[in-house]
Amino acid sequence: MILSYSAAVLVSSALVARLLHAAPEVEIPDGASSFQHVDAITNRPMTVWTYRPRALGPAAKVVFVLHGMNRDGERYRDQWQSHAESRNFLVVVPEFDARSFSEYAYQRGNVADSEGNFVDKSRWTFNTIEELFDVVRPAARLRTARYSLYGHSGGAQFVHRFVLFMPGARFERAVAANAGWYTMPTFEVSFPYGLEGSPASEAGLKLAMGRDLVVMLGDEDTDESDPGLRRTERARAQGRTRLERGEGFHRTALETSRKLGVPLRWRRVVTRDAGHSNREMAAAAVAILVP
Repeated sequence: MILSYSAAVLVSSALVARLLHAAPEVEIPDGASSFQHVDAITNRPMTVWTYRPRALGPAAKVVFVLHGMNRDGERYRDQWQSHAESRNFLVVVPEFDARSFSEYAYQRGNVADSEGNFVDKSRWTFNTIEELFDVVRPAARLRTARYSLYGHSGGAQFVHRFVLFMPGARFERAVAANAGWYTMPTFEVSFPYGLEGSPASEAGLKLAMGRDLVVMLGDEDTDESDPGLRRTERARAQGRTRLERGEGFHRTALETSRKLGVPLRWRRVVTRDAGHSNREMAAAAVAILVP
């Protein structure tokens, strides 16, 4: 088929546009590194911190680490380096900076905006993890079809809500450590403190309860005066401390699973002599994530 001059120009222009806007090929070298990823939700670049052990092979696992409210992805990556070396897995820490991701967009996954309006599922921040998995897996030349998730503090808020609202996602195992408050797994409490009125469904909750989620708590995470602890009336109703709130979350899950008639795969793990510390929780979580 012979194209006219004008048609050829249009085809050529479209090709050039695609080439100019194509995402650069990501490389994940050995050791500590980072790359820029244009997030499809905000259309802004985000920094993704990585650590790749030198001995990483194609059968290795991928662990996404979700930072806390300070948005300090590099520090979280650094605190996971020794674990990645000793157990030989790829660490990926997407940094959800405060300029692009509010509390609603990060800790709450962008399920609803600051006005309480629900957002289309295609724009939930949870999708960023699935998107990044499709980037890092070929970049690190890995065969794994699944990934694991770990979140601490604000990142634990993200992780437990990820499991609730994305139960069909490709995660193998998830650990939510030291969350400050929860979306309770029950339709008897209204959103965002529960699922009533949210986009979640009973079928989705049943599926979520069959996924491997560990609610990890520090037995010394009991500071009621911590300035980072949410103190709204509804948050206080979940407990006075992060430890109490996490215990209540798991207890509610057990009650709901019985009402729904489904087994619960979620586990509660209390880490001894641990407070609100990512370093302490990570040391215990790594054995769960990469046994």
